[in-house]
Amino acid sequence: MLTYTDKVLGSIWKTTGTFGIGVSLIAGIYFMNMGLILPLVLLMCSFGVSISGSVINDKWMYNSGGLVMGVSLAMLYHTFNPPELNLQYLAFAVCFIVMMVIPGHRLNKAAKQDN
Repeated sequence: MLTYTDKVLGSIWKTTGTFGIGVSLIAGIYFMNMGLILPLVLLMCSFGVSISGSVINDKWMYNSGGLVMGVSLAMLYHTFNPPELNLQYLAFAVCFIVMMVIPGHRLNKAAKQDN
């Protein structure tokens, strides 16, 4: 049985996924710049995580989405002004761990304690 919160979170992630796919296609095809895809996907996912954290009232999730949003904007800046040392892939991996893996483990732990 789905609760109202489940439906809201499902809608948030359907919309986030649709926008992520659309923005990636536009960046890859129209701008012919594949370097834009990583920061833009990270930006879309950070919006989804922040909104989800706000809906379920999880401060870690909300704040990690905001942190990653800032990092994705910095990555976007560095796409157009590349530094000597490109750490875009490493930043992407670390951001996904901070934004998705850690909050997921925290939510699973909280769910197990509730049962």
